[in-house]
Amino acid sequence: MKIRKLLPCIGISLSLCACSTSAPISTSLGKASEDILSEQTEKEEPHAPAVSETPAPKEEEPSQDETQDTRKITGYEDWKSSEALDALIRALSLEETITEGSIEGNSYYDGLKTGNTYYLDEVMDILGYQFEKPLQIVRYAFADMDNDGQPEALVEMANGGDGWYKVLHYDNGKVFSFSFVYRGFEDPNADGIYIGSNGAADNYYLHLSFDEEKAKEIVAAYSQSDSSGEEFVIHYYIGDKEVPEEDFIKYSDEQENKDGIIWHDYITEK
Repeated sequence: MKIRKLLPCIGISLSLCACSTSAPISTSLGKASEDILSEQTEKEEPHAPAVSETPAPKEEEPSQDETQDTRKITGYEDWKSSEALDALIRALSLEETITEGSIEGNSYYDGLKTGNTYYLDEVMDILGYQFEKPLQIVRYAFADMDNDGQPEALVEMANGGDGWYKVLHYDNGKVFSFSFVYRGFEDPNADGIYIGSNGAADNYYLHLSFDEEKAKEIVAAYSQSDSSGEEFVIHYYIGDKEVPEEDFIKYSDEQENKDGIIWHDYITEK
């Protein structure tokens, strides 16, 4: 996403029982029909299943009991196997609960109770918003959001028109969840940088750091509007240093040209 003089507002912020029929009774000379019936009855097993004349298919469809991690979750193959990766796959597969964490300095978390534990398909409230039905899991990806060599799982969720994001991070035996409004987590790159905004001219390039149930957004660059004077002014920063607009636009272009993350559709049925 390119950010020019007026940057886009991107807010910060998934029997029937077959009974066999006895074979026809053949008759032969010298035996009464009652004797023949008795002999055949002794040879037959009770309720013997009928033999199908159609051969069984060589390959069967996956059973309903097959777990999501073997059928659905992909995209982790390039990551080195680890305890963290295994835990994230289980969480995405609805085989392990996640624990709601908090993001330092994110106003959406002000006054919110955190620490609750749930499965990913049980989300009926997020950042103070309540829903009648659990949010739908739309898609997911893996990316190293804090540059520690271990992946986090990114999850996009929706309830129809509105979208939300969660970043799942494994730490000390638990998978922690950190939530974002849709426009507060735009265009995440493979290096963990994403965009958030407070308005058309107030935009931030951010990445995350984690400490168990707490996360913090680190500002890499930002633009900030100033309407306190007679003229509307936009200031540009890279790190803590104010820079000319041209330098900020160059930084924005560099971010746009970086590798993005690869999203995978989340299939909700087993």
